[in-house]
Amino acid sequence: MDGSSRGNPGIAGYALVVKDKGTVIHEESAYIGNNYTNNEAEYFGMLKALEKLQELNPTTSCVIYSDSELVVNQLNGKFKINSSTLITFWSACRLIIDNAKFKLKIKYIPREENARADALAQACTKERKDAGVQLGKR
Repeated sequence: MDGSSRGNPGIAGYALVVKDKGTVIHEESAYIGNNYTNNEAEYFGMLKALEKLQELNPTTSCVIYSDSELVVNQLNGKFKINSSTLITFWSACRLIIDNAKFKLKIKYIPREENARADALAQACTKERKDAGVQLGKR
């Protein structure tokens, strides 16, 4: 999964790519609006990835890969959260994680290993295609 913001804050989008045993089974991306920071867009993407996993209802273990060290480390309890906006996103993510019926790991990967999600998120910010996705008022 990935989130992207042009301007920080600026035009933002997210993307996620779901794979099962290496095969892509779902891709999703959306323009989420203006005035989002990059970290907020990354959290937005994480929340959408978690919601998609809930919808797919896996019965085994899952791994979410993100190139956002901040989001990964905050969700894994390694970094403090100072922003009230990020605390809101973190809380929404933790609610899903803590109530998941499957084992979940959230891992950091370098941007180059997240190329497909990165490209999809970047395309959303360039094209400004609104998929009607919104979290909070901006």
